[in-house]
Amino acid sequence: MVAHLNAARLFDLLVFVLLTGLGVAAIAAPNFVLQYSPPCIFNYFFGFNYCWGCGLTRATLAVLDGNLEVAWHLNRLIFIVLPLIIFQYIRFFIRVFRQLLI
Repeated sequence: MVAHLNAARLFDLLVFVLLTGLGVAAIAAPNFVLQYSPPCIFNYFFGFNYCWGCGLTRATLAVLDGNLEVAWHLNRLIFIVLPLIIFQYIRFFIRVFRQLLI
């Protein structure tokens, strides 16, 4: 039996659906994501030529496309960050659906 959805559970479900939609959009239309990705705020405010996050969006899309070498050259942190994001997404998925079934 599905329990009554309180505000916290409904918010978690909404966040999960939005994150899933963003992931599907990144896989289905990578050029759209690249076109509308935000500029580097560290470069904008502090004038850094390179920051730890620059190229992370392009590297993620390269990994999703199967171009690991391109992703390595864009930002090497992708091989640390992407598995952590996937792990956290799976944990969030389990938490949301466990709450829905309680």
